[in-house]
Amino acid sequence: MKTNLDIVITTKEEAVAFLTALDANGESFHPEDDAHDICWNKCYKPSEDDLDRLNELMFQCHLVCDPCEILLSLIYKNQ
Repeated sequence: MKTNLDIVITTKEEAVAFLTALDANGESFHPEDDAHDICWNKCYKPSEDDLDRLNELMFQCHLVCDPCEILLSLIYKNQ
């Protein structure tokens, strides 16, 4: 993955930085979905460890903010 998964999210600012990186790297997905259920690009599929880590980081995001709101704001900002 292009996005750094070797982090811990404990603040809203860290969550925003992580979600922004996911979006910028074309790796974002609906925060309420399981990363294992995403139809990833056929040329690139994250490892099982990366998928587990994505789920954990998204859970951490949910503890400090509304990741759906943040990702939607990024989508609308980029249009």
